Amino acid sequence: MLEQYVEPATTVDAAMRAYSGSATGWEKASDYVYAQPCPQGRPDQVVVDTALRRRSVHPLPPTFAAQMLHYQYRSYMGLFPQLQCAWLTVDSNLFLWSYDLADPAAPSRPSDLYVYEGIHQVIVSVAVVSPRPGVFVDSVKWLVAVATSADVTLLGVEFSPAGEINLVPTHISIATDNILMLKIVSTPDGRIFMAGADGSLHEFVYQSNPRSGFFDLLSGRPVKRARKVVHSKSSLVDYFPSYLKTIFAKRDELVDIVADASRAALYTLSQSGSLTVYNIQNPTSTIHVCTVNVAHESRNLVSFSAPAGEREYVSLHVVPASCLVSVHVIVVTSFGERIYFSAAASASSSAQSASRMRNDFAATRPRTLTCVGCRPSPDRTISRSTRPCVHNAWCERGAAVFADLRPANVDRLIVVHPDSQLATALSEPRGSRPGTVRSKEVVMEVLLDEVSGAQSGGGGERMSTPFGSRPEMDGGGGDAQAPENRTFAIADASAGDPADRNLSMDPVPFDPPGSFLVLSATALYVYERIPPVVRLTEILEAGGGAASDIASFFERHGTAEAFAMCLEIAVTSPTLQRAAASVLYTYGEGGSGDKGDGRSGGSSGRRSEADSPYTYSEGKHRGGNVADSYFDIGRPSLQVTPQSRLSGAHDGVSLYIAKIVYPIWNEYLTSERNPDGFQALVAPREVLVRVRDQLLHIVSFLDSYPADAMFRDSGSFESNRIERRDHSGARNRLSLLRPNDMPRQHDQDRMNVDSRGRYTTRENMESLRRRSSSIAALKKLAGRVVEALAFLLILEDHQLHRLAVSLSKENRALLANIRFCEFVAGDEGMALSAALVEAIFGGYSDGMEALSRVGGVLRERCPGYFQASDVELHRGLALLREAAQLVSGIQEERRASEEIASGGWSGDTDRAASALIAAQNYAATAAKVLKSVPDRIFDVDAVCQEFEAAQAVPSMIDVALTVGKLEESRGKHERADVAYHAILRAIGPFVNIGNTAEGINEENCLVDYERLRESAMQVALNAESETFLRKLYEFLLGSKAGEEVILNSSGISLEKYLEETKRLDILWRYCAQHGRYFEAAGVLLNLSEAGDDTSLIDRVNFLSCAMHNAKTAVVKGDSRAGALLAEISDFLDVAKVQLRVREELVRRHAKSREVEIALEELDNSVFGLSTLFNNYARPFNLYEASLEAFRCGVNVGELYFVGRNGVQ
Repeated sequence: MLEQYVEPATTVDAAMRAYSGSATGWEKASDYVYAQPCPQGRPDQVVVDTALRRRSVHPLPPTFAAQMLHYQYRSYMGLFPQLQCAWLTVDSNLFLWSYDLADPAAPSRPSDLYVYEGIHQVIVSVAVVSPRPGVFVDSVKWLVAVATSADVTLLGVEFSPAGEINLVPTHISIATDNILMLKIVSTPDGRIFMAGADGSLHEFVYQSNPRSGFFDLLSGRPVKRARKVVHSKSSLVDYFPSYLKTIFAKRDELVDIVADASRAALYTLSQSGSLTVYNIQNPTSTIHVCTVNVAHESRNLVSFSAPAGEREYVSLHVVPASCLVSVHVIVVTSFGERIYFSAAASASSSAQSASRMRNDFAATRPRTLTCVGCRPSPDRTISRSTRPCVHNAWCERGAAVFADLRPANVDRLIVVHPDSQLATALSEPRGSRPGTVRSKEVVMEVLLDEVSGAQSGGGGERMSTPFGSRPEMDGGGGDAQAPENRTFAIADASAGDPADRNLSMDPVPFDPPGSFLVLSATALYVYERIPPVVRLTEILEAGGGAASDIASFFERHGTAEAFAMCLEIAVTSPTLQRAAASVLYTYGEGGSGDKGDGRSGGSSGRRSEADSPYTYSEGKHRGGNVADSYFDIGRPSLQVTPQSRLSGAHDGVSLYIAKIVYPIWNEYLTSERNPDGFQALVAPREVLVRVRDQLLHIVSFLDSYPADAMFRDSGSFESNRIERRDHSGARNRLSLLRPNDMPRQHDQDRMNVDSRGRYTTRENMESLRRRSSSIAALKKLAGRVVEALAFLLILEDHQLHRLAVSLSKENRALLANIRFCEFVAGDEGMALSAALVEAIFGGYSDGMEALSRVGGVLRERCPGYFQASDVELHRGLALLREAAQLVSGIQEERRASEEIASGGWSGDTDRAASALIAAQNYAATAAKVLKSVPDRIFDVDAVCQEFEAAQAVPSMIDVALTVGKLEESRGKHERADVAYHAILRAIGPFVNIGNTAEGINEENCLVDYERLRESAMQVALNAESETFLRKLYEFLLGSKAGEEVILNSSGISLEKYLEETKRLDILWRYCAQHGRYFEAAGVLLNLSEAGDDTSLIDRVNFLSCAMHNAKTAVVKGDSRAGALLAEISDFLDVAKVQLRVREELVRRHAKSREVEIALEELDNSVFGLSTLFNNYARPFNLYEASLEAFRCGVNVGELYFVGRNGVQ
């Protein structure tokens, strides 16, 4: 049954690799592609090119803006996206403004502005940090660290029920020793690090309950709860007083500091370009790992060399391990260059897969710093003679925004966005590796517009934006005018904006952010990149747009990506479902196996075979155009059959499914790899529900628009007009006409080659069937994943960690190490799901009622994991449990009664007998039911144990033999061996093999023991499996009782086994036991002649027994026995002579080397009379033996051995 899911699962897995590879390929981007932003004020215009638009503008509150004009020393601005607020410092005052991105038209309220005036020094930096666990009350989720020239203070952040922010003093602070802390960051566990103007890394260490020393108690001094620790390398200057440090110390202040929690790393960047990485894995220590010079490491990668001091370093940006593996941190220069560094030990470790890096946390520890790449400036006007321009930058998940201050009155924002769809659609040079995605980056530029009505003050401009520093207002008093359209901060808008998220698809860890915030002195701007799916939606809502709009869109984004977007629209927009379906199936006839025709992006584009990352099948012909073979000069034209291929719609469906299931597809089911640990699902419940609901939409859509019907209708799609209703209720006509100048693969595929080398139009039904069946297979896979997710939700409802404890050791190990994709389409997943279902029912005391109640839920939500055969399976198991419980109750009552009576069972024998009969009936019925569904019994060992508990060993053997025979026929011999081993374990106590105390013995057996033993042995010996019978015979021959069972049984397979295994000692007894004395005599005769390890006395005994059996055969009237009896008699006489020779040799001669050799030879085989006389009796002067040999020779007619001299 699972075979139908293997091919579509492989397709989805390949699509997922291509999707993640293209989305995370921005570090290897090859080119910049420049585009213009979407024109404002024309929302009805359909823009096909990549577009950036300003979504909203939030003017700063008047009070907030007015405070910037009245500062004396310093003023800074920034954003706290975690708190959804902007901050402003004016000398020693801290202002917070809570913005609302969801309602840009809402007026600013007085409660949105908060002022904190508890700081008494000029503020130099502010940051939101995480609190240490257990130090503050639960309502304090964040802290605000405020640094002045004298100290750093922590303020608690609390929110009122109405959402108003409030800062609470914590009375935790440290002195800075007159060092300016230019930037503050924290780790998720609450460690606070600070970048000092002295070029050192400082840490703010605090605790909840400080310990008081003896001298502290005597002096009455307050105990310090916090201290400052310096982690940078120390030098002699560090021990100078503060006033001397400013004279002798070389100033190289840190311009940025970032923490990477995913790799336990901390990075610092100095003004001179020194990049340092620290290992912060230990929560109480910070280990310096490596320091490199950015300019030196990237000297061969930057686009051009700048004069000393011109290229400055603006900021650092961390790339989490969940986003990318090969790049760990990005350095942004004042030219807009991005220099990529890796902290991995080597290039090979940097190239590890993202899934392994997520699961092997120790592999991500920082080891060194290596420059792994550099992207040149996206500014086309940059050159060696250009003055550095970038003063603020933001990089996250491949996207980047640079603030350029060269325009006189307004910043120019340079937005860089990775575009894997563009890389897929644009043509690549021929000869590139198939399936390689070389991502391109789209560059968009926008001016930071002025806000109407902004206030302006008098006086000169005193706000500066130095390179490599923070935008600040630094003056000497009086009023000042802020540069209204300069950028003070850039942040991800999705951090606190629910409206920014796509309703149908949540972003995966490596998806670039779709929107960002820009803070200026007058307003907060929200910019967003128009998603391609929105543009396609606009095309469909506009009735299809111009004739070339859809064709251009498909050419722009490539087949698979465009079809995936069509499917997304179809499943999320009911009003556009029919239109999207028509586009999907009409333009989706060409696919991953199409031949190229020189065009790019469409279903017949040149990249569709050689360069598309969505070509999943291997070994396909990758030649040129099919038509090229008909113009081969010098050779006759060859008739070529167009290659069978899947559809572009298939590629789109597989890619869309891959995007949906990406968060869980290759992840482990549980969070603990130790089978004995606490097992819980890795994915949160809301993720499972979201993925399930999205896949249900896909299945519903594919049911409403089946591929076979839609592909047949798509041939006449040009003349179709699809109707829809707009918001006003009027009926429109949605025209999705194909442009006349765009040849369609659908038309070309209807052409077959005739004898003249020309094409005739027709498409065979086999191609249509393959296209339809491929999409139908993907629909089945989506339904299978839906059922798997529903099953996981049921497991969570039944407390998975409790179910895991009841599993067998093998199933616990499987649960701890299985991935979701294997659970969906693998045999291990079926076996594990069966064990988990059994664990669910095992937790209910009311077996049959639980089967009806819980089984109905399973059948409704996940029928693939609980089929009709599973109902029968668990009905049989429920009956079996009832039988085991009855037997257990009888045994408990019997033991209790025996302890009281101290001599015998005095319980209710009639009631016990009735219960025992009921248990036997339950077990027999259970065996009959279970034999009907052997393919659903995955844990056969557990089932056999239940039968043993019910003392129904014959029924258990019958069921286990049925399961074993089925697994043998499937080629799963290991699982068959499990069933056979359970049978041998059960019958072991009957033949005194194994631990008889644990099995059924005469003491604990409630039924007739001998009858039970005989019945079990009879069922086992009557098995049809030759494999099991050989195992059984070998097992029984391990004890005397087992040998007796063998001797009393019969069968051709037994005789064959005894002959093949050379067990002649058992075979002759078997033949004699069954009255076959002639055969027994023959086996004994062979036994006396075989082997060098048999002693001479044993050979004589074998011959004696053989003669006895031969005589019995003669008496029984066997005509064959006479000749055999004569042969055995003669051979026995010779053997006795040889025994006489040996005895006399031992008696007459002392031990010597010659005598020992002779004795060994006499023991190894039976010789003839001549050999005995000439080689042993005569050379050793054995007279008695010689006479015995002469007498025997007369009897057997061998007189020639005496020789010429006769007997002395």
